[in-house]
Amino acid sequence: MSKVNPTQEVIVFDPEKCTGCTYCMIACTFKHHQSTDFERSFIRIIDDPESPKVRFIAIHCAHCDDPYCLASCPVEAIVKDVESGLVKFNTNRCIGCMACQIACPISNPRFDRERRVMLKCDFCDGDPQCVKFCTTGALQKMMREEARKEFPKRLGGE
Repeated sequence: MSKVNPTQEVIVFDPEKCTGCTYCMIACTFKHHQSTDFERSFIRIIDDPESPKVRFIAIHCAHCDDPYCLASCPVEAIVKDVESGLVKFNTNRCIGCMACQIACPISNPRFDRERRVMLKCDFCDGDPQCVKFCTTGALQKMMREEARKEFPKRLGGE
């Protein structure tokens, strides 16, 4: 079990504020790949017309306390930074086996066909561009403990 960092920052999504504009996806792909190819984005906005309450869902890395991707990596190419709490990839060690993607509950790590390695959200070195360019405030950066308190309110609980 990894050490939990109480001051770790995470990205929180408020579905009631999301308009589905995809600016977050554009900002992400441009920052990391200098393109606007949505397939290369580390955040996904998915249309959910079946849902009675929300229209869009964001799928993004949660930099988990105990990441399955880290546990599944056969070459130790994934580490959880103790100081920041971020789950990071060492692409020099990655063999592109995709075990991390299979192990992740939301299949977040992505295979980069050009480099033949797995990649995922790196939190833009503390300045997540998806949050920065979210025009409605649907994406926010906050401490993990604060997010845990906020989520029940946003999801209709407590």
